[in-house]
Amino acid sequence: MTDSREFPVKDIVSNPQYHRQVACKVSIRRLKEFVLNELARDNPLREIVLGESDLLDPAEFLVKIDVWLRLSKLGHLRAPSAGSRPKGE
Repeated sequence: MTDSREFPVKDIVSNPQYHRQVACKVSIRRLKEFVLNELARDNPLREIVLGESDLLDPAEFLVKIDVWLRLSKLGHLRAPSAGSRPKGE
C-alpha cells in the first residue's frame, strides 16, 4: 500500500525513504516536443531541455523543473520566428 499523504517538495527531495518507495521515472518527452516546436532555435532553455535524458528520477525532475520555470519567467520563452525554426520541424 502506498502512502497517499502529500509532502512538501523539499521533504520529498531530501527523504531517502521516499526515494526507495518510488521506483519510477518521469518522462519529459512531451515537454521536449513542446520545446522543439515552440521555442526559438537560439533559446537557451530549448537547448537545456533538449539536452536532458528522456527519463528523469522524480527528485531530479523536481529540481530541474524549478530551474526551467525560473528561466522561462526571465523572458527567454518566446515564439520562434519563421527563420529560427529548424527545417523539417
